[in-house]
Amino acid sequence: MELLHHVEQEDPKEFKEDPEENPEEFEEDLEDYLEDFEKDLEESEEDPKEDFVGGSLGVRFWQGRDVQLSIAEDRMCDSDMSGCLILEVQMYDSRSSTPEPTSTKRPRLENETLDEPLSNSSNNLQYVSDPGIRIPILQHPIELQDERHEGDGNSRHSFAMPKWGDLKNLDQHIDRRLEKQSSKQIEQNRLLLKVSIESVKFLAMQGCAFRGHDESITSKNCGNYLELVALLGRMNPEIGSTLEKASKNAKYTSPEIQREILKIIADIVRDKIRAKIGEAKFCILVDEAIDESSKEQMTIILRYVDRDGFIRERFFEVVHVENTSALTLKKEICNVFNQYNLLTENLRGQGYDGASNMRGEWNGLQVLFLKDSPHAYYIHCFAHRLQLALVAVSKEVHDVWRFFSTLTSAINFVGSSAKRQFQLKSIRKAEINDLIKLGEIDTGTGSNQDCSLVRAGATRWSSHFNSVRRFISLFGSVSTLLQDLVDKGPNSNIRGEAKGLYLDIKSFDFVFVLFLMHEVLGISDKLCQTLQKNDIDILNAINLVSTTRLNLQQIRDDRWEGFLWSVLKFCESNDVEVPDFDDCYTRGTKRSCQQKNNITVHDHYHFEIFNAVIDFQLMELNERFPEGTIELLTLSNALSPVDGFKSFSLPDICSLVDKFYYYDFNLEERGDLERELDHYKFDIPRHAQFQNLNSLHHLCQTLARTTKSVIYPLIDRLVRLVLTLPVSTATTERAFSGMKLIKTTLRNKMENDLMANTMVVYIERDIASGNQECTLSLQKHFSGKKGTELLKCVKYSTILIDGGQQMLVSTHRFGVLLHFKRWTPRSFSFLRMTVTRRSVPTV
Repeated sequence: MELLHHVEQEDPKEFKEDPEENPEEFEEDLEDYLEDFEKDLEESEEDPKEDFVGGSLGVRFWQGRDVQLSIAEDRMCDSDMSGCLILEVQMYDSRSSTPEPTSTKRPRLENETLDEPLSNSSNNLQYVSDPGIRIPILQHPIELQDERHEGDGNSRHSFAMPKWGDLKNLDQHIDRRLEKQSSKQIEQNRLLLKVSIESVKFLAMQGCAFRGHDESITSKNCGNYLELVALLGRMNPEIGSTLEKASKNAKYTSPEIQREILKIIADIVRDKIRAKIGEAKFCILVDEAIDESSKEQMTIILRYVDRDGFIRERFFEVVHVENTSALTLKKEICNVFNQYNLLTENLRGQGYDGASNMRGEWNGLQVLFLKDSPHAYYIHCFAHRLQLALVAVSKEVHDVWRFFSTLTSAINFVGSSAKRQFQLKSIRKAEINDLIKLGEIDTGTGSNQDCSLVRAGATRWSSHFNSVRRFISLFGSVSTLLQDLVDKGPNSNIRGEAKGLYLDIKSFDFVFVLFLMHEVLGISDKLCQTLQKNDIDILNAINLVSTTRLNLQQIRDDRWEGFLWSVLKFCESNDVEVPDFDDCYTRGTKRSCQQKNNITVHDHYHFEIFNAVIDFQLMELNERFPEGTIELLTLSNALSPVDGFKSFSLPDICSLVDKFYYYDFNLEERGDLERELDHYKFDIPRHAQFQNLNSLHHLCQTLARTTKSVIYPLIDRLVRLVLTLPVSTATTERAFSGMKLIKTTLRNKMENDLMANTMVVYIERDIASGNQECTLSLQKHFSGKKGTELLKCVKYSTILIDGGQQMLVSTHRFGVLLHFKRWTPRSFSFLRMTVTRRSVPTV
């Protein structure tokens, strides 16, 4: 590469500081010197030229060593910013007579001297043009000095003068050249970037795949992303024309760009969640599940109270774990904490299921976190507890087990055949039409819709109640279908199985337990649905458990007669044979040896089934939700605003702080808290906004809305700490549901980072939908450096060169810049480094 020009300073600046001793002061002096040099160039005359030539800069450094920085550039095109930026650094010791390494001069000819011309003619003296062996100008005759200095058209002077004029033309410098890209081109690049951003965001929030099987030009289906971009181009002529004119490396549609945009959007969502938490206390909800590719995935949910007093449960990360041991899970969770600067000391709650690796008292995950944060109290998921209680009833009570066995067999028999499902819907449709004609059912929008039977699952919340409720509504249709299959079944196996199921569901025992489970599970379902809400607080959950117990006890004591009447009425309308309740109940084969006691049929259904099922359900609830055994929850109830702060107790609140939250309140603040409570108990109940509150999180919201949290900051802090305690892990279950929609069978090779970023945008779409901030952040990310900003380092890395000298290399989207950091006092040899600028459009 030809060095285009060289500017020498007559009095180069000497740096007094030794870079070895004061590298920072040396760098500051160097920056000041470069700024002065740029100002001198700007003050020079400008002579615009059409072609950019380039220039070089010579600077004298410490201890007499010269560094020559040469900058050249190929001819650049304004449309796509193609070309290259070359940085060449030459370092040599000025104390030597000639630079190192071998000079670029031509070799001296044989018998050639420095003070004799190469040839001598009669008309004109021809001297060699090499300045290293040419006779100095002052040694020529006086009449020939001007001629030899200016030379002919091919002389060094003739070549140097245009280059000097180009160097003075600031408009042709690299920084000015980069700034000449038109504003129209910038707007077009920004439009393409915005199309890519909106396409990625739309597909991620809908949980759709990005790429297609064949994305070539001749493909009829290039995948969701490219097809969506093409659709936007057809709908908007401006986008379409810009896509057609854009160069292939500036369309922002490559898979790498898609992943980069998606990662930035996901990081923006995580950063917003982290910013909303701030320095407040939080808790974690953790659960594991296996994805479509048989990998163990762990989801991390953060629960916190925002500034307005609302409880938030935000999906934060999904991490692949090699195993589900407590140590492995804690390590991955702590890695996420460290990445986003979440302090374990601010952890105030843990919400897991009842697995041994989670709740273990010696080596469980909750114990490991308690060692780091003694106030990170573990709460077993309430929804899991309730589901375990319901499953225990279905397994332990003999009559209930037989009922669910028959129910599951009937549902599987009907659901295993598409033909039988179609027949069931046809029968149900005919029944609805008949009932409408008779005026027995109402009509309206959303009523009398087609429905099918629902299977009960041990791990699906509310599935038992939904299965029972749906079977009651379809009981007549199922009976008709089974009767038709008994008479017209395609083979003997179908006819025999249909007859057996028909006799079972038409028995009074089945119908009685069917209605009993509908009554019991209906009360528990209200609790189950409430526990799955994100804003439920621990005190409200405990109160709902108590009301569930009271309702079950009321059914047992007072509702037997009404329940029996509803069962008999149903049996009458569906032709189910009802036994004589005054007869003696016989067991088994009705042999006398099998009869343990003489009881009537009425007493059998009343005491041995009805009361026994309710008693067992109450026993399970009392065992899994013990009252008074969790002191933390008992003391927290003193803050409840229910019934006009009826449960308010100043000693209990003080005990709550002293026993469980002493780390969050110092001795002085505990005394201040007591004085705040003295005013609080008289002030707050008198205001109308606080008189009809029914939960603790409503109290926190009202304190924030009425600015009472400023007057009672310590009480507000305590309320927020209690609200941070987890209730259920329903949010983690919903995250796994989203994972099944994103990582499907056809997308089972999706990378972990891609799946995690997609899940963040898909689940937290309310945060990701912020268009303006997201677009600006992405635009800033893809923006190239312009003008003199090219001379500013962005990222540094140190490399070693000859003899241990160090150099800083700064990288950005336009290329690489070299910055000198420290020089050793020893001399060093020649160095040459050439770097090429990436062709990236400005946005």
